[in-house]
Amino acid sequence: MKLWNDTKITHYYLDSFGRDATSWLLFEGDVAISVYSFFSQKRSFEVLEAVEDTSFLVLSHEKLMQLYQQFPEFNYIGRILTENYYIKAEEKANELRVFSATERYQHLIQKYPNIIARVPLGMISSYHGITQSTLSRIRSKKPN
Repeated sequence: MKLWNDTKITHYYLDSFGRDATSWLLFEGDVAISVYSFFSQKRSFEVLEAVEDTSFLVLSHEKLMQLYQQFPEFNYIGRILTENYYIKAEEKANELRVFSATERYQHLIQKYPNIIARVPLGMISSYHGITQSTLSRIRSKKPN
């Protein structure tokens, strides 16, 4: 699904303790998809939840396959969307591996300056794999 207008969607899954773990924060212009579920046609591990009023377009797997068949040039668009998804996924994985929680938070604020007004802090801390109290400490520190 392609997001339009002032839209925010979160992807989350339940961790081994039954807590929500935010895996993606998506905004206007992003493509919201559970890749595993969409392409395998199996039940998703993730939940996609709109947390603001949302306008979007929906494309079923069946319709996508029809588009690929009828319009071979659409395969190019599909490839570009897939490449963009994997770039974002690798960026997120690399941030989790390489950067400190403070650096991850600073990158998020640089990329989405108004995120604090739009996303609950609990989702932001979960997205970064830290507790809300750790996020509060990070936010209370003066930037260098």
